[in-house]
This record gives sequence, C-alpha cells and structure tokens, in this order.
Amino acid sequence: MYCPLCLSARVAEFTEDSLSRCLFKCENCEGVFVREAQMESGIKEKERYLTHNNTIENKGYVDFLLRAVIPAEPYLHTVDKGLDYGSGPKPVLTEILEQKGYKCEAYDFYFQPQLPQKQYDFIFSTETFEHFKNPRKELDTLCKLLVKGGILVIMTQPYTAQTNFKKWYYAGDFTHVFFYHSQTMEYIAREFGFKIINRDEKRGVWVMRLNDQ
Repeated sequence: MYCPLCLSARVAEFTEDSLSRCLFKCENCEGVFVREAQMESGIKEKERYLTHNNTIENKGYVDFLLRAVIPAEPYLHTVDKGLDYGSGPKPVLTEILEQKGYKCEAYDFYFQPQLPQKQYDFIFSTETFEHFKNPRKELDTLCKLLVKGGILVIMTQPYTAQTNFKKWYYAGDFTHVFFYHSQTMEYIAREFGFKIINRDEKRGVWVMRLNDQ
C-alpha cells in the first residue's frame, strides 16, 4: 500500500473512525487516509452533497467561507481571474468573491464537471481537500491551473496529536477520505513548489503562493 499523496510505502494501520473505517497513516507526510476498498461510490457521495444547505442565503455558511476569503484578500486583485475548485452544487464561494468584485469561475467534479483549459491567478479549494481520493493527482491539476506566482487557498480541518478519530465529527462523514496534519501542508508546499504565506491552523486555512520558478 502507498500513500495517495506522497506515494510513500511507509504507511501503517493507525486507528478506526466512528464509521468503523480502518484509517492508515503515512510516516512520510503525516497524511491519514481511508483505503480505497472502504470508500463509497460516487453516486452516494453526490447524494450526500445534495443534502447540504449551502446557499448564499445561509448566513452561517457564508460566514464559514469568509474564514478562507478574508485572510486571502490581501493577496488578491480585482483584475485577477479566479477559480472555485470543488464548488459543490451551488457555487456560494464564487458568488461571495464576485460580490467583492473578483472574477471567479466554478468547477466541481459532480456539478460543474467541465475542467477548465486555462490558468488562473488564484484558486480557492474550500472544504474539498478532505474529499480527494487521489490528492496527488488533484494537486498536480491545481498546479497546472495556477499561473506562476498565483495564489492557492486551502480550507480543510486538520487533525492534531490530540485528535480522537473515533469521536471526531470530521472523520464521521463518509465522503471525507483524507485528513491532513499541519506537517502534511508543509509537505505539500515543498513538494509542489508553494510558499505558505498565511495560515490559520485552528480554522484550517492555508494561503500559498506558487513559486515563480
């Protein structure tokens, strides 16, 4: 078995979650993941996403997304072109950014499935990374979609040494299949050529700039 993020074979059984899924931990990048055999089908995933009350009228959800938008704004410009990567059935983040004067398009594997064939100045991926069954492939795609010097904003709840996966609500969602430690984000930055320029690990937000070279 190999880690789907760093491809290391230094993985071992780690713990179970509340869904009785066996979780594995990578000693190289600290990623924790569900083995493919225990992942649910795409049909069940899509059905789950459709139950979410994620709309622009839902103030609580808008405030939640603003946790990613506000720390990123100092690095954004209204002339930039952005992408909401993993927008869900209703691209609320796209609407928020457009209301603030930024140009933004939406992409989602299930609901906006046409992968763009151009590059962007900034990309938001909020509450998406934990759904990646193949995070390395997704990150390769993100790097291709981002211009050199572009901004990537990631929001996903990290685990810590104190996290009890059997009781953690984040691991209790069957669509969540990969979990990140702060060191996992450091690995991502090194491996894929990013510099972390802002972070709020308590809220699970990382703002990264793709290196110019």
